[in-house]
Amino acid sequence: MSYWAAPSILNKRTDTKIKTDNIIDDVCNVYGIELNDLFSTSRFRILVEPRQILFYILHKKMNIPCVKVAKMFNKNHATVLHGANNIKSFMEYDKVLRERVEGVLIRNDYFALTNDIETSSDII
Repeated sequence: MSYWAAPSILNKRTDTKIKTDNIIDDVCNVYGIELNDLFSTSRFRILVEPRQILFYILHKKMNIPCVKVAKMFNKNHATVLHGANNIKSFMEYDKVLRERVEGVLIRNDYFALTNDIETSSDII
């Protein structure tokens, strides 16, 4: 790697982390919950749904490996897969849920996110 290429790679990784942080904050704002509650071990429905929405967006839409998403939330990778698949299937029938998820994706410029995501182990 050349000396001049290093800053652009580092900036891209930083931007990706900031983008995922923005998505997490946006989901917290949509559901009116605190960040600490989202990362807690509580299984109340008011916390499980936003957590699973994040699993869906981070893993299915942004193509971040489920193991990395699981580490972010201190969960098992199977929990991430189950939650992401739940949200995907619920969105087929629940219009309100689908609008919430699409709103998060639109507000965080989903189409720009999918084109320049780095998924190396240094990001998260």
